[in-house]
Amino acid sequence: MDEFSVSILQIASSGSVTERVERARRLAASAEDASDVILLPELWTGESSGHDTALALDAISEICSDMGCFAVTGGMPWEEDGTRVLRTWIVDDRGCRHSFTDKAHLSSKSGEGGIYSRGETHAIFNIGETTAAAVSAYDLMFPEYCRQLSLAGARIFFVSASWPLQFGYAWDFVLQGAAFTNQVYVAACNGAASPGHFCGNSALVSPWGNIIERLGEDENALTRSFRLSEIKKCKKCMPVEHDRRIDIYRLLS
Repeated sequence: MDEFSVSILQIASSGSVTERVERARRLAASAEDASDVILLPELWTGESSGHDTALALDAISEICSDMGCFAVTGGMPWEEDGTRVLRTWIVDDRGCRHSFTDKAHLSSKSGEGGIYSRGETHAIFNIGETTAAAVSAYDLMFPEYCRQLSLAGARIFFVSASWPLQFGYAWDFVLQGAAFTNQVYVAACNGAASPGHFCGNSALVSPWGNIIERLGEDENALTRSFRLSEIKKCKKCMPVEHDRRIDIYRLLS
């Protein structure tokens, strides 16, 4: 499969979970074309877990079954065996829970480490023959982690974010840097700016580091198709993987 399509649902962090779920349904239904994947922001259901998370997850499963697409749910509060994590579920095109990954890097600045436990699960999953990775925006601050994902075969980074207005000036740089240095597509979904504290500006970025399309600050959806063969062209033009110096990296560690 060369042509791939993603719908990025930039949801505002306002209202009850039921209201947010209904808005997610409307945004998904507004997609102009059938999408292979729908992508949601981190914490779009809020900080509570239990019933709220289950309600949202069931709704996303229904959307996937109805639309015949996958979903990357974004980090959702999840409790298991007394441990609380931010869990991103991968839901398949039948509405079944395909796999999950728990947020690997927790922000000390925002206090996440005092609320959640760090994830130990890998972020790689497959959609048909396409290998992808589900990561948080904060994961992009750790290039050594992202490099491992690209070396493991990920061709698309699905980034779920709760990126704050305070660092909105760096949002584009981080997304474009991750795409360009790892030679992958980056589909990034952030929370809408109003009335929350996020900067919006969800975007799709090419492996060349170009922003293909983006949203503004308000709640909205972006649906766009792209060609995975562009990654091969990029790697042929710039053979980054071939030019790596693993021998020197070992000395640094």
